Amino acid sequence: MATTKIKQIYGIGIDIVSISRIKRIHEKYGDRFLSKAYHEKEIEIFKNNKIDNVNKYNYLASRWAVKEAMQKAVSTPRLLFPEIFVTKNSNMDDVDNGNHKKRPLLKVEGKAAEVCKELNICSSHVSISHEEDRAIANVILEQHIEM
Repeated sequence: MATTKIKQIYGIGIDIVSISRIKRIHEKYGDRFLSKAYHEKEIEIFKNNKIDNVNKYNYLASRWAVKEAMQKAVSTPRLLFPEIFVTKNSNMDDVDNGNHKKRPLLKVEGKAAEVCKELNICSSHVSISHEEDRAIANVILEQHIEM
């Protein structure tokens, strides 16, 4: 009898964070905080002068929320935050009035990638939003299972 691989939801995580809290932590600990919590690509974007200060902290807070939501979706073991990051993906299938929409795309490296491989995580879905002094993120992880 042939086996079939299907996808199922492995885990769902959500997190909300105060943007001003992330700003205070960064102002207190600076690069030490950044290196312990963020991927080098995220740090590079944060330090890019093209982003104004308000949006810089929105950016950091939303990425923190994604990392927390990812941890909740995986549940255990504890993941290292710098190994989890979000990029923007321009997908030809995502078209809105002829313009390509850029969707957040979850990436993992190192031990986080090993954990996802062990759990047969095959895809993820990320949603990020901001409102006043809050950033929120939702992560859904799917895994392959054999039937």
